[in-house]
Amino acid sequence: MENNNINPTSNQNNITPQPTSQNPAPVMGGIITPQPTSQNPAPVMGGIITPQPTSQNPAPKKLKHKKLIIFLIILILLIGGGIGFYFLYWMNPAVMWSRSLNSLGFAYGKAADYSLQQTTTKYAGLHFDGNLTATSGKNNYSGKIIIDTYNKNTQTNLDINIGLDKVNLKEMSIEQPNSSIPDVYLNISGYKKFNVGTLLGLDNNAANSIDGQWVKIDQSLIGSAINSKSMQIKNNSLSSKDIAQTVKDLESVNKKYIFNSDKKYAVTKILKNYGYETIDGHRTYHYKIGFNKENVKNYITDLSSQLTTTPLGKWTMQKYNKPIDKLINTESLKASADKINDSDSVDVWIDSSLSYIYRVRISDSKNPTINYLDTGLEFNNFSQIPFYINFNSSSDGTTSKLVAKTIIDTKKQTISGNLQYTISGQGDSTSVNLNTNFNQSNKKLTLIAPTKYITLKQALNQLGLGADYDQLVTNLSESGGLQGILYNTLIGT
Repeated sequence: MENNNINPTSNQNNITPQPTSQNPAPVMGGIITPQPTSQNPAPVMGGIITPQPTSQNPAPKKLKHKKLIIFLIILILLIGGGIGFYFLYWMNPAVMWSRSLNSLGFAYGKAADYSLQQTTTKYAGLHFDGNLTATSGKNNYSGKIIIDTYNKNTQTNLDINIGLDKVNLKEMSIEQPNSSIPDVYLNISGYKKFNVGTLLGLDNNAANSIDGQWVKIDQSLIGSAINSKSMQIKNNSLSSKDIAQTVKDLESVNKKYIFNSDKKYAVTKILKNYGYETIDGHRTYHYKIGFNKENVKNYITDLSSQLTTTPLGKWTMQKYNKPIDKLINTESLKASADKINDSDSVDVWIDSSLSYIYRVRISDSKNPTINYLDTGLEFNNFSQIPFYINFNSSSDGTTSKLVAKTIIDTKKQTISGNLQYTISGQGDSTSVNLNTNFNQSNKKLTLIAPTKYITLKQALNQLGLGADYDQLVTNLSESGGLQGILYNTLIGT
């Protein structure tokens, strides 16, 4: 709250006319009082002229005290009224809930604009790195991966420590002049101690002979894998711009029903106010939030209608020859929404200082403090959008905990993530920790092809699998590439 010093003698915005007598008319609150006929003006209180005293010389000390009291009353009214408005209205639970929904609606629009803007920014490459550590009982495991790309050049480095020894995988895809297909090289080293050949039913010495060698994958095989004439007809993929535009197109319907506290449209409603709670240093207000099933059904109807006009709706119509409301089965969703009652509720905590939803909890009605799923935002600054998920479950002597956080940094143009998972019970425990970083870039990637290598066909021949290579080439050619094999296997013709 601002602390403005009030000077009772200042009158910056009021103009006082030139008095006709020697004693000017007093001014209070910007109201000019009439000129009295006597030499001594009538005192003014609250803009009302008080009766003129019979004495020619009124007591000056009492007048000063009276003005001081009037000023104090006005000051108390201003400050007290302002504080009262802040706590009785601005900090009213219903108003805080409405403000948080409006803030989220504003944030949704900004995020949609940002995503759409990013699709128009051209990047030639990307960078991704991640590291993982895991412990199970007395065993420790770790891994690290780094991927860099620029145009058709790609470089991947993967290190895995699975207790006995380290295994390393390197990959390079190198763009070739006058060709849309890069040369691909693979190198796997460090697996000799694991007797991989024996585990796979192959000659162990033959498998070990390839350890640490570069293997080149023929362009003809890659060409067969990515060639997909049938898929070009069947599978017109959505672009990132299509997805971003769809999110933007749904902004109005989401603001109408989700980011809105108007009872006429809002899908949510306050069932109970629990009051203020401090969570992880955040001063929050705790609500029990339910759902208005009629508004939920109207939201489903309007959302389905809006979706048909979006790039996603047009794509599904072209791909499946069905409108999107039929694909998502709008009527079934509305029938499910019709079964909503007040027991279908979630706990919500609003950050009272920044007016955003800090946490939403879905919990087990029997053990809400033990079995629950939390999702929310934890702002550090306005250039970062940090999402998090907390999961906790305990049953039959086993406890599972998962904490996942993703931070979108709009200033640095990066996405980072962290995941921690533990499961314990019955005298044993397992824990996993994963960190990832991703960003798009235009940093050039210069790669030099290995001078010593064997082809994939040669490697398979060493392993006694040369016939399998020939069959793989035939299958890829007849099925329309790797995508064709996957499409026919999972979806069918």
